[in-house]
Amino acid sequence: TERTLVTAVFGGEVETMIRYSGTWASAVREPWMWLSLDIRPSEVKDLNDALNHFLQPEKLSMQDDKKASKHVRVTLWPEVLVIHLKRFHFDDQGGQKVNKKIAYPELFPVHAEGSGSKASTSGVMRNYALSSVVLHHGKKLTEGHYTAMVRQESERGDSWVKVDDESTSSVTQDEVLAQQQ
Repeated sequence: TERTLVTAVFGGEVETMIRYSGTWASAVREPWMWLSLDIRPSEVKDLNDALNHFLQPEKLSMQDDKKASKHVRVTLWPEVLVIHLKRFHFDDQGGQKVNKKIAYPELFPVHAEGSGSKASTSGVMRNYALSSVVLHHGKKLTEGHYTAMVRQESERGDSWVKVDDESTSSVTQDEVLAQQQ
């Protein structure tokens, strides 16, 4: 893959490995620009839980009844981490919004094993700072409105701005961290 300025800043890499009857059957490395994290499982209450869920080994069904599992690990963390929380899921009734509070911190340490706080602190690779949040206001996939809260860095200190179409207004960091839906 050609390395560009965008991939240098936002590009990461995951390795997906399939374990079949006790041996590794395959391993594939794939680039990514953002991580899409499922927030539907009941154990997912915050950003770290969502990342840990993404990295959990997954049991696979095999036709020959042998045991198989899929393992995912992050092999390269980007300079800027973009996380997409899957707020919508699709079923036979169409797209449904997942109305669930997911806490996220101002600082998010990512360890070598790819989890936030569960890995050893000696494996810290990056400490990501929250710089923006995009919010969907509405109950359905087909309707609603998007706003963003963006950190502004300056010599006088950081501040936060809410962007809503053509209007902007100042907000506090506490207001940003409270936007969990």
